[in-house]
Amino acid sequence: MENTPRKPYDGFMGTPAAKVVGLVLAFAVCFFMMYMGLYTQYCLFVFIGVLLFVIPKLFGVKDFKVLAVLGVVFLVATTCIGGLCFSAPIMEDNTTEDFSDEKFTNLEIVEKEDGKYQFSVDYAGSEANLHVGKVGTTTFKVIFGLNYKAEEICTLDKDYQFTMVGNEDRYTADVELDKDVIYSFFITGDEGDETEFVIVSENLSDGVFTSHALKWNLYVAAIVAIMFFLILILTTWMRANLEKTRKKMEAEGRLYPQGYGRCKDCGMLVLPGENVCRKCGAPIDVPEEYRRKPVQQEPAVKETFQCSDCGKEVPSDATVCPHCGAEFDEE
Repeated sequence: MENTPRKPYDGFMGTPAAKVVGLVLAFAVCFFMMYMGLYTQYCLFVFIGVLLFVIPKLFGVKDFKVLAVLGVVFLVATTCIGGLCFSAPIMEDNTTEDFSDEKFTNLEIVEKEDGKYQFSVDYAGSEANLHVGKVGTTTFKVIFGLNYKAEEICTLDKDYQFTMVGNEDRYTADVELDKDVIYSFFITGDEGDETEFVIVSENLSDGVFTSHALKWNLYVAAIVAIMFFLILILTTWMRANLEKTRKKMEAEGRLYPQGYGRCKDCGMLVLPGENVCRKCGAPIDVPEEYRRKPVQQEPAVKETFQCSDCGKEVPSDATVCPHCGAEFDEE
């Protein structure tokens, strides 16, 4: 009674084409979720790792090496594409060289001899404040989040109050900035006036934006990849243990080998020794090679005694010795 499971979708699942579709779809869906910044909502990076594992499985991908390659490709591609194509360019486009604002104009940053930087800006209001923060994670959320406010993506470091210069609407502030650290700042004024998110670039050398973007994109993508590999390794280990247990049960006769032991009517699993299906009641047609063989009993050993004349063994019910012909009495 060989089990022939039904193939969904006319047997498409599990074919080489289906496996390719599953791998491509898994990568595309998970990459899109990273691109949209969904991984930051309610720990969805765990969910992305699960999707990266489950989608190929649904299409019949079971090989450990193939899934492992998918995880590595996702990690490398997300890091490189996110860092080089999105994070680094957006930081470079939001530097002070390209700063423009309707209310805060003529922004200048000059490095002083004591290592500090003097920020100067024109503002028609009565008071202005400079908020400086260190740029932290620069990932897909920052790139596509539509909000570039420093308080949302940066760790605020210090606040400075601008000092008015003379009688003009010119404000200045001296700021301490470390070399090759990416800072961001925004300026607030009267009645909620504030600038857009701007990155300070005067203290940076070439390549800092690129290295910073790659580092943080790798950090975020690695979290998803770690979740993916944990699930992959755990499920592979569990499956190996189940296979080991199954082989042991088959060797002990407690379970039919795979391909046997299912009801031909309903497909219910049949255990050795069952003659009727527990689900539908249909008789079980057990293959001949898996039927229990009747136990052959050894013949009973007859009792004997020793002939008093010739010394040979004689059956206990004999009246004459078969060897020497001596006759025996009842005793």
